[in-house]
Amino acid sequence: MERLATVLVLSCAAAAQRITVNFDFGWRQKTAQSQWTARFYRSNLTREIGYDPLIGNVNFDPTGREGVELDAASKLTRQVDAGLQLAFRTATFRSGTYAGKTVPLVPGRSVMGRLTYRQSGTQQWLLTSQWVSAQRIGDDFTNSSSSKIPAYATLNLRYSQKVHDWTLALAAQNLFDKTYYNYRTYVNPTYQSIYPESGRSYLLTAQRSF
Repeated sequence: MERLATVLVLSCAAAAQRITVNFDFGWRQKTAQSQWTARFYRSNLTREIGYDPLIGNVNFDPTGREGVELDAASKLTRQVDAGLQLAFRTATFRSGTYAGKTVPLVPGRSVMGRLTYRQSGTQQWLLTSQWVSAQRIGDDFTNSSSSKIPAYATLNLRYSQKVHDWTLALAAQNLFDKTYYNYRTYVNPTYQSIYPESGRSYLLTAQRSF
């Protein structure tokens, strides 16, 4: 059994009067059949560049971002592997006009899963899914709106076949053709700008190894 722990404390960077102070702590454990990683991070930012729909690009008042990330992978059978990624995050204004408020456009939670099936030495199926929680609308700096960018989930499937030096693959993205978006600028319904994501789509690729 292998265990690796990594600590990175108070790494500082300053450029053009923008200062970031980071704290990062992680732990990784690995066995013959599985491995998992846990990580906690905290970043205090000064003059973070953000977007205010009424003004454009601006320097935010001091902000703080922190979260926990968990990543687990396991070999279920000789042909099947599974993996799961969980993320919990917060982003708040540390001081200024919106002190204590959540920074818009930051989902608090997300989940990603994957399942790999090796049909043969040359054929593989990959099923992936993603779920992202609701988030504040782009100009909701006061956190006063009951409306949010809704949570969404997608499912993707990919089949690949190796032929000599080539890997041919066909992927179906957003398999169930879900209608969703992950960006909205204005709380006001009259002026809102929503950027929808693609529905079901297909991608055929060919890759050669040299």
